[in-house]
Amino acid sequence: MKSTTRLTMVLAAALLTGAATPAFAEADIANGQKIFETRCDTCHSLEPGKRMTGPSLHGVGNRAAGQAENFPRYSKIMQASAGAGLTWTADTMAAYVQDPQGFLEKFTSDAGVSAGGRTSMTYRLRDEKGAADVAAYLISLSQ
Repeated sequence: MKSTTRLTMVLAAALLTGAATPAFAEADIANGQKIFETRCDTCHSLEPGKRMTGPSLHGVGNRAAGQAENFPRYSKIMQASAGAGLTWTADTMAAYVQDPQGFLEKFTSDAGVSAGGRTSMTYRLRDEKGAADVAAYLISLSQ
C-alpha cells in the first residue's frame, strides 16, 4: 500500500519533530479511505481540478481553505474562514467534517471575523474516530 508507506514515513518525521497530533497518530488510514469512498466521494473527487458538488480534495492536506482549483462556489462563511487563515490540517479537517457549520462559525468568531451565511457542506460525520480517520487519509494523499 503506497499511501500507507508514505504515511509511515510522514508520521516518523512528524514524531521526530513533535508535530504529530494524537488524532493523526492514532488514525486508521484504511478505514478513512473506506469512509471516504462510501460517504464523501459522492460530492468530492480526489482528482486534481475535478469539480463536483463540492471541490476536489486532491492535495487538501495543509492547504489554505477555499483554494481548490477550478471550484468557484465557496460559501460566504467558507470564504470568510479562508480569509481568516483557515488551513486544512488533520485536526481542522476532523473537526470540520463532524460539524461543518458549527466549526466555521466558531473559527470565524474566534478570528474576529463577521461571516454569516451557511456552509454548502451539509453532511456531518458525527463519529470522532471516523472523522480522524478520513482526515488522516486525506493528509496521507497530500504528502
